[in-house]
Amino acid sequence: MSSRESVALREPGGRDLSSFPTVSIPTSAQLYRGHRTANGAWFFSNGGAGRFDLDAPRGTCYLGVDPDTAVREVLGGAGARVGDI
Repeated sequence: MSSRESVALREPGGRDLSSFPTVSIPTSAQLYRGHRTANGAWFFSNGGAGRFDLDAPRGTCYLGVDPDTAVREVLGGAGARVGDI
């Protein structure tokens, strides 16, 4: 089992998250989506291999603010380990 196949964080429980940092992205912002050929651009990952995957039937659509970041979201840690990213 890889580190991406296990949940790294626990539920926040009753902790106060009001000071947790947030980021707002303007609706006019251009976002980029990298994806494998087997998946369409609107693929929502829920297999547990992605770092923020939601459980099925929901899923996570990984996006980047530039093409490089979008590709890094697809390659993940495996790309970083071999020096691709």
